[in-house]
Amino acid sequence: MTVSPPVPMAIEQFDQAGLPDTYELHGGKPVEMTLARPAHRETQWQICRVLEQLFKDASVRIEMTFQVAATNDKRSADVGVTSADRWQAALEETALTGAPEIVVEVLSPSNSVLELQAYQSLCLDFGTEVFLIVNPDARTVEVRRKGSRMAEIWGVSEEFALELWGERHVIVVRDLFAGLPEKRSS
Repeated sequence: MTVSPPVPMAIEQFDQAGLPDTYELHGGKPVEMTLARPAHRETQWQICRVLEQLFKDASVRIEMTFQVAATNDKRSADVGVTSADRWQAALEETALTGAPEIVVEVLSPSNSVLELQAYQSLCLDFGTEVFLIVNPDARTVEVRRKGSRMAEIWGVSEEFALELWGERHVIVVRDLFAGLPEKRSS
C-alpha cells in the first residue's frame, strides 16, 4: 500500500518523503517536473559557460537547488549564480538557503505564464537580485531586477549590464546562444 505524503508539507517532510529527484516542492505541494530534453540542457550549459566567465569568483551551477522555508518551497534554478560562500554552506546542507542571486529560467513548453510569474516573484522576494528568462526560439532574454517593476527584453544583437557584488558585467545576448541550433524543441 502506497501512502501519499501530507499536503501541504514542510521542507523537512519533503526531504524525508523519498520522492524521486524529479520532484520539487512548490508552496508545500510536491510537483513532478518534466525531464528536460537535450536541447534544453545544452542551452543551460551554454548559459552556464558564459556566466562562469563573467562571475569567476561565484558559483554557477545548472539545476541549482535552493529552498525557502517561509513558503515551503524547494526548487532548482535552470542556472543559478551565488557567492562561493553561500554555495559552500549549501554543500553542507540539502540546498542553498534562499534563492540564488541570479536565477536563469530557460523557457520550455512546460512553462505556464502564471507559474513563471509566481516563480519569479518567489525568487525576487527571497534573495534573487536578477531573474533572467531565456527564450531560445526567439533568441531573447527578459531581465527582471529586484525592486524594478519593469522587465527589460534584449535581443540577440544586443547586450545588457548586470551589477552584482559591487562588480559590473556585460552580457552579450548572442553569446548565450553561441553554438546552439536556431530552432529547438524543449
